[in-house]
Amino acid sequence: MRPADSCPPDVLVAVAEANGLMGRLSSFMLERTLAQFLVWREIGFDDLRVSINISPMQLRDESLVDDMLEALSRTGVPGKLLEIELTETSVMDCPEEARVTLQRLREAGMRVSIDDFGTGFTSLSLLANLPLDVVKIDRSFIVAMANGERNCAVVGSIFSMAHALDLRVVGEGIETDEQPETMARLGCDELQGYLISRPLPADQISAFLLHQRSERERRRA
Repeated sequence: MRPADSCPPDVLVAVAEANGLMGRLSSFMLERTLAQFLVWREIGFDDLRVSINISPMQLRDESLVDDMLEALSRTGVPGKLLEIELTETSVMDCPEEARVTLQRLREAGMRVSIDDFGTGFTSLSLLANLPLDVVKIDRSFIVAMANGERNCAVVGSIFSMAHALDLRVVGEGIETDEQPETMARLGCDELQGYLISRPLPADQISAFLLHQRSERERRRA
């Protein structure tokens, strides 16, 4: 939960993995995330869900699940409030190990999502056999929709496939006023992007949430 102009996540993760620091970094971020949950709960946000990215190295770590469950138990944060997010490539080398790990996380109530879907080489059979809840469509597909109906048809087919597998679909990189309407027409379940909010540090997220709640209450009045 650092400012948006800090080190890009992919760079930070690569450096941590190369220097054997991924475990310590992951533990630090999990502790910070769960501590922030408790802050949000105090101001009345009991049902927020936060995504935690899992690197390929973490996915192969046998202690990953036990460490996460211990942290949840210690802080009292329900597993259902966490979403474990991983990329397509992180499951390609060891799909069976990934399946077992992800299943244990889901059994603890956590939701599992595939990020940047469409940029890797995940086969449909692998997608069907992984214990997933969410597919996040890569921004490049969303941007391409502006180039014609054929691109919209491609995105729509991904939505149909995901829904047939009982997966929710998130559209990433939503930045224009026209994109939400198009995504809704194609069957998108959730949106993510700068049109909604840029990345924010925790205190500004709290202010954003309070403002959104105030606006909803004002409209209902």
